[in-house]
Amino acid sequence: MFKTILVPIDLHLEASWRKALPVAIEQARMAGGTVHVMTVAPEIDPNLRVTDRNYCAWLEEVVGRYRTDDVPVQTSIKHGSVHRQIRRAAHEVGADLILLASHNPRASDYLLGSNAAHVVTHSRCSVLVVRE
Repeated sequence: MFKTILVPIDLHLEASWRKALPVAIEQARMAGGTVHVMTVAPEIDPNLRVTDRNYCAWLEEVVGRYRTDDVPVQTSIKHGSVHRQIRRAAHEVGADLILLASHNPRASDYLLGSNAAHVVTHSRCSVLVVRE
């Protein structure tokens, strides 16, 4: 059973959380665990790491749709390379599982690799990819 689950989401892409968050919450419920939801936000000023405050509220609003009283859910916002920040967040929270959504790959993903592919390939913990 996975007790600490990291769910990376893209706030601009509902498909990144629509199926992934309910699956993560159910997994955490069965294990008596915690869900950590993170996103990588665009920076207004990269040198100062300033993020639009509305982005924080947006993350809380999305996560609030899925919160339950019996599963603790924490949120965080990171900056930088998406796949690197996902792996860093997994390490920081001690994740047993990274649960993320993945779209159907485009031709460019086969050449460059998607964030999901990087996470699956380089993560130290288990990764579950939920398809749309």
